[in-house]
Amino acid sequence: MPNLDSLQDVVWAITGVWFWLKTSLELGIGVDDNVLHLVGGVVLQLVFCALFRLPLASWWPWLAVCVLELLNEANDIYWAVIAGDATVRASVVDFAMTMTLPTVLVLAARRARGAQGEDAAEPASG
Repeated sequence: MPNLDSLQDVVWAITGVWFWLKTSLELGIGVDDNVLHLVGGVVLQLVFCALFRLPLASWWPWLAVCVLELLNEANDIYWAVIAGDATVRASVVDFAMTMTLPTVLVLAARRARGAQGEDAAEPASG
């Protein structure tokens, strides 16, 4: 049975490193974090489409982005509580900023595929 204290230490270290990497990226490139959320959501969606070999019309890449963003915002809230600056509003805005464009893209792709008479949920065979 794993030692709970060491498991908590590992989780704490991982979330801390992730928070540091995100902050360093934001400060390093000098771009507002809202822009990073907008671009990051689309980039991740396209990466997952390529990785899973699924069309943009599939909900699976969208769902993968959604899960990662929920984990990211949970981490942000965790570190905000530690810093004494807990606010859920910022995480809700970040979630909306991240998921808006991927949602528009998947809906547009599904509509385009539907207009062509194809099943938008499955990749084209062939």
